Amino acid sequence: MKELGLFGITVPEEYGGMGLDYTTFATIFEELSKGFMTLSGAIGTHHILTYVLSHYGTKEQKEKFLPDLASGRKRGGLALTEPSGGTDMANLQTTATKDGEEYSINGSKMFITNGRYGDMFCLLARTDPDMKPKQKRIKLLRGRKRR
Repeated sequence: MKELGLFGITVPEEYGGMGLDYTTFATIFEELSKGFMTLSGAIGTHHILTYVLSHYGTKEQKEKFLPDLASGRKRGGLALTEPSGGTDMANLQTTATKDGEEYSINGSKMFITNGRYGDMFCLLARTDPDMKPKQKRIKLLRGRKRR
């Protein structure tokens, strides 16, 4: 997968990716799915993280993380599902509290896509548990895996 560049399909060329558009990505994704659905799921989840970093990351974050993600040296994953509510975002229990430049995460996730092989993850957490409606104040954060 690394040799084919599958980890960097949509990552901008300046960060080591192919810089392809999302229509092309969807076509590649569809073809991968025909042969091996699990592979396409792993690649698709990885690209959620690269999308978030490419579109919303700072210049420093892009320079630090995208080259390794585009090359496949590092893999991205997705941490959404919780033991208490599955993927019901209105009942999200994991919290994120600002601690200087970082967030302190408190909660549990399960069924983490690319959990075993991933190095960093998109993680959903609530930043203000008291805000109404419940769907407000949920952030998508980039988290690292503890080794």
